[in-house]
Amino acid sequence: MLNPGTPGLTKAPRLNFCSQKFGAPVFLWETVVMDFSSTPELVYVGLIFGLFVIPRMLTRFRLPAGISAIFLGIGAGVWFPTLDKDVTLTMMALFGITALFLFAGLDVDIQQMKKSWIILVQHVVISVILLALVTWGLMHWWSLSFQIAGLVALALLTPSCGFILDSLDSFGLSEKDKFWVRSKAIATEIVALTFMFFDLQAETSQKLTVSLLGMAAMVLFVPLFFKFFLSVIAPYAEGSEFAFLLMTAILCAIITRKLGAYYLIGAFFVGTAARQFKKMLPPETEIKTMGAMQLFASFFIPFYFFRAGMEIKLSDLNKEALIYGCLWFVAVVPVKIFFTALHRRITLKQPWTEGARVGSSLMPTLVFGLVIAGLLREKFQIDANIFGGVIIYTIMVTMLPGVVLTAKRVTVRILHELPPIPTEPGK
Repeated sequence: MLNPGTPGLTKAPRLNFCSQKFGAPVFLWETVVMDFSSTPELVYVGLIFGLFVIPRMLTRFRLPAGISAIFLGIGAGVWFPTLDKDVTLTMMALFGITALFLFAGLDVDIQQMKKSWIILVQHVVISVILLALVTWGLMHWWSLSFQIAGLVALALLTPSCGFILDSLDSFGLSEKDKFWVRSKAIATEIVALTFMFFDLQAETSQKLTVSLLGMAAMVLFVPLFFKFFLSVIAPYAEGSEFAFLLMTAILCAIITRKLGAYYLIGAFFVGTAARQFKKMLPPETEIKTMGAMQLFASFFIPFYFFRAGMEIKLSDLNKEALIYGCLWFVAVVPVKIFFTALHRRITLKQPWTEGARVGSSLMPTLVFGLVIAGLLREKFQIDANIFGGVIIYTIMVTMLPGVVLTAKRVTVRILHELPPIPTEPGK
């Protein structure tokens, strides 16, 4: 919990300079900040208010709520530099990332994906080729090792499935295009998680063997655990399905984190396993459980983005990082959208504009970008400019569909609402 006496929670050091320079008004602000931050309850109330009100207000400017939470986290890191060490906030962030990938796993409909498996496999092959090309480019022009270059390439190319599915209705796509965006995002994310797992374990064969054995044990025992719970425990513990699903996801997330594969792989796997057992639940119980999970996720996911923002220092977002981010944006985004549209043009005979809309919808990399950027800094002590470049790129591509697709819808609506041009009589 927050400690009222923690020095870093009172105020940032530069406030003293401001008060000396600007006098009473800033000194009054310093006092307000000090009084506010010295009371843990007020800090949490202010944090919850900020995370649930401010991002929603900013969505009218096409700024995704997750991006707003990151910016709030960056600001909090400046004003309250020790808040990122708070245990409660760390646990809330863990709940958030777990819920996000648990839902992504629950959206994996294997039977539905089998119906279009040929096109999905082709899409995955194209994604792997682009991943290889970007990895090579990073190794060649940025002199990165294969392991680090592969992770950066994943951050630049992997669509953030949970974020995309949550934002899908706002993109203005047809139901058919929504299906393809959903299916392609899930398929790409599965491949990316697999690649990330092997990339992170590539240091030694012993580490890889231990991690593979751990994942194999999880694949074997989690479905059995679900079956045991639903057949033996659930009939006598009504309403416990939500708690069981959540705790299993958190436990597996922690296990995969200990294996060096980060939280998201375990949570994603639990989601995919849980979907196979949903048919064993009564329809009413399934609706209640999914509703509880949705409510839980909507509360805790903003804390993950806020916590991730606190890991970003203002010095990371420097001029060189901005150049890196813009270079990657210019090099990656048009190529990825083009190949998505080209593939859909060849296989589905879809117009280029519709294919480009699907490609734009698959661009956001918010969660993968944040996760991999954090891994690169924590595990590989990556250069701050590359870290900042990944963050800037992630923010730019995450905002892309909201700006481009929504702007097009607004333009079309305005054109339809314009009054007809009057014509002269007789013409």
